[in-house]
Amino acid sequence: MRIGGEYLMFLSEGCGGRPMIGHSDDLVSWTFAEQPYLDLSPLPGSLFEVACAVVRGDDLVLDFFYADENGDFAAAQAHYRTDAPFTQLGLHRGGSLAWGGLQKVDGRWSFAQGWDAPRGERELYVYKEVTK
Repeated sequence: MRIGGEYLMFLSEGCGGRPMIGHSDDLVSWTFAEQPYLDLSPLPGSLFEVACAVVRGDDLVLDFFYADENGDFAAAQAHYRTDAPFTQLGLHRGGSLAWGGLQKVDGRWSFAQGWDAPRGERELYVYKEVTK
């Protein structure tokens, strides 16, 4: 999905600790520029990588993987508006770590991931939004 007329790629790993954004008109050719986009100060820790970006209407949510204040692996999400994709509006612990992205299946948000597999097992779990 285009945001502000272009495709964006939120990079966090392999950039020498600098937050980088990829910009593309066609998803083939990319240019990259340093662009702060994620303030982790409310959640002491350090960023590993953005797992996925989800757009719903005018809302943009970055689901990301980080090390918490104890160095333990954790997930969190940051909220933005599509008309200001680098201005963080909110941040909270907990996320899906859905590297393959989120999608609607039968009208419910769904994602696949293998982080919950028992140690040493190669299993993939599919999670669906619970409806009440």
